[in-house]
Amino acid sequence: MKVLPVVQMCDAFQPSLNPIKLDSGLPERIPDADSVVKYLSFKQSPTDPETGIRMAIPQAFRRREGEEFLSCAWLEFYVPAGADLMKNCADGFKNALTVRKSGAFAVGNVLAVRDAGNQFGPRPRIVHEPEDDHQAHAAVRQMNDQNDDLLLLLAMEAWGKLIPAEDLI
Repeated sequence: MKVLPVVQMCDAFQPSLNPIKLDSGLPERIPDADSVVKYLSFKQSPTDPETGIRMAIPQAFRRREGEEFLSCAWLEFYVPAGADLMKNCADGFKNALTVRKSGAFAVGNVLAVRDAGNQFGPRPRIVHEPEDDHQAHAAVRQMNDQNDDLLLLLAMEAWGKLIPAEDLI
């Protein structure tokens, strides 16, 4: 058996900034520091009449009947495409669904979404699951979205940044 010098052995195990994709058939886990974006309709992101601030309603983060996961998009997927990530992300949504100027995009940090979900059940998995018409598509799996406290935490904090669609389309 050939033994590698210590320097060569250490270099071989240095972490990469670009994760190696193993062809395991499993979806790629989205890094904790990255962001996920969810499109919200006008009804899901109304303006508070008292404050004039537009906010997501908690129910916007509940899966629809029959869905296995909460759909969103991986924002940093668009890094190679240019500096205007949100514009590119909005364009990606337009390929997959009807995006109206009256809607909004909720932006959440992956770690914050996972930590919020972890407080109310199993830690959610947030993975990149590209679709033919939406290559940045991501899925939030294993989230206990029947808990109203979790949905409120997602709307107010983890996915609390809202960008009006009219600013991007």
